[in-house]
Formats: sequence, C-alpha cells, structure tokens
Amino acid sequence: MNRYKWYRLGLPSSHASFIKKILNRKFEIGSNSGFASTAQHSGEHGFRFAWETLLSKTSFDASGTPSVELIASVNFCEFYLFERDGVTWLRAVNPPRSLKDLMNALEESIGFGFSSELISFKRAVLPNSLSKLKPVSLIGFKAIGSLPAHHAVARIEVASKDGLNFANLDFLKHIPYEVDQSVYEITFQRVRGQISLSSTGLVKISGQLAPLVLHLIESDLVHGNS
Repeated sequence: MNRYKWYRLGLPSSHASFIKKILNRKFEIGSNSGFASTAQHSGEHGFRFAWETLLSKTSFDASGTPSVELIASVNFCEFYLFERDGVTWLRAVNPPRSLKDLMNALEESIGFGFSSELISFKRAVLPNSLSKLKPVSLIGFKAIGSLPAHHAVARIEVASKDGLNFANLDFLKHIPYEVDQSVYEITFQRVRGQISLSSTGLVKISGQLAPLVLHLIESDLVHGNS
C-alpha cells in the first residue's frame, strides 16, 4: 500500500526552469537539505528530498547529573513533479506528517512567487472517474458528529465487508456529521483494489489496481473534477 498527497503549485517561472533549479540544489556535505533526481518518465520527474534534523540524547553521569548531546539525523521524502495544461503538480509518495521543510526548500529554490495548495477530498467523496468503475463499494468510513443536546462530540467509525449506503444508516439522519475518511473497494475486470480518502488530502491505494486508480485520480485532479 502506498500513501499519496497532491499539491497544485504556483511558480514565478516556467516548469522547466523550476526543475533545473531543483536539480542544482543537491544534498551534499555541509548542506542542510537538498534534492536528488530519482526517475524521469512520461513527463514526470521524480525526486528525493533530504534534510538534516537534530535529535537530543540525554544521559546521566555517575553522580546523576544530566547532559544533553545533539545527534544529526537525515530525513527524506519522495515526490514527483509533472505539468498538465500549464499547471505544475506535486505528488508526494508516502509523505511524512509534515511537508513544511520540503515546501520551504522548493520556495527557496525558485524564489518569490512560489505557492502550494494541498488538494483535499471534501467529505472524502470518491473522485468522479473512479465512481464510473463497477462495482465500487463503500466498505468503511470515519466521521465526527455533534450532539448539541448533550454538549457532546461523537466519533463514528463504521465498516462492512458487504458495502455501506449512507441513506440506509438511520442513526446518521439525526446527527450533524462530517466524514473524515472513507474506504472503497473497487473491482475492475475481476481484479480488486482499495482506496482510502481523507479530508486531510491523504490517499491510500492498495491492490493490483493501484496504477489504474492513481492514473484516474490524477486525471480528475488536473481537469478539476475531484
């Protein structure tokens, strides 16, 4: 299973110039962060971004006096850049919890005028292109609801191997709620796959249909149909 996040990027210069500037910022001895090219195919350019962080190690001597030692560590993340209809997109693969360091490094590389917009999936609804595949079953979801009369918050998690239909879940009709995450099972030409969508923008894809699902999601994104 792979996890993905997508960003729509705004650039002060061309896509080709952006790629060139990233390639010129290498992770070398003495640098705190940098990029390395990992792949280039079908109009996509893959990169690994590495950045240095400091970890603190606390130890005690024989008298019980503490001392703190800083240890350098290196984190990394993989991402792809591609251009569609004049717009540059970033796909992060198995991203860490925060991509702040990556975005800061990209901005430093390209200069003033850089912007990034995280693509989120409102109410974790399945993109249009995937809903056309048959059969598609909602097999689980997580939601947050409110119970005003009781001054309480409801955390809801529902799963079923047989598939779910929101219209048939009567208990939801009396609770204002927002879906945070949904999981769908997709079958295409007798091959199964799963996709999990989160309102935070994180998408998890597993199974043999993963390449097809990834392609269809990105087709929707670049055409504004997600």
